[in-house]
Amino acid sequence: MTVEILSIEYDPAPRPTLINLPGLALEADTTEAAASLMVDTAWQMVEAFTKRHYRPLVGGKVIVRTIGATMFKLPLWPLPSALTVHVHSHGGWGTEKAAYIPEIGEVELEGWTTYRLTFGGVSQPTIKPNVIQAVRNLALYLLINDPARREFRTQAAGDSSFTRETMMGALYGSGAGAMLAGEVLQ
Repeated sequence: MTVEILSIEYDPAPRPTLINLPGLALEADTTEAAASLMVDTAWQMVEAFTKRHYRPLVGGKVIVRTIGATMFKLPLWPLPSALTVHVHSHGGWGTEKAAYIPEIGEVELEGWTTYRLTFGGVSQPTIKPNVIQAVRNLALYLLINDPARREFRTQAAGDSSFTRETMMGALYGSGAGAMLAGEVLQ
C-alpha cells in the first residue's frame, strides 16, 4: 500500500561544532562568518544525503496519509525509542494505539486515514571521523566554488531543495560522496 508524507518537522539541537572554522576560512580565503554558514549548509546536505541526523533532536512530528493498511518507516535516523500516534477524525486529533517497533522505526497504520506521529528527544549518535571530514571537504568545496567568486558565469534560479540528485556534483567534486558511502540509509 502507499503512504503520502504530508509534513515532517524536527526540532533539532544546534549543529555539531567539530570543524575548525578559522582554519577552514583561511584555506578558502573567506571570512569566518561565511565559513560558519557554509558548514551549516554542508551539515544539512550530509544529513539529506545520508538520511541521518548528526545532532540530537528535541522532538518531532510527521503527518502521513495512508492508502490501505501499511507498515510506515520513519524517515530519520537515529530512531526515537517511543512514538505517540494520533489519528485525524471528526475534525480533531485523537490518540490511537499503534504497534511501533523502535529497533527498525516502523509503525503499523490502518488504511485510508491521516496520522500524526510525534516523538520526544532523540540522542545524538557518535559522529564518525569520515563524516566530519566529509562535512569539512564539502564546506570547503562550496566556499571555493561559490558562484559569487566565479567571474563570467551565471547561476540559474531553480529548485533549491536538497535531494541526492541535486547534490551529486558537489558531493563527488568534494570527495564527500565517497566518504559518506557507508553512512547512506535507503
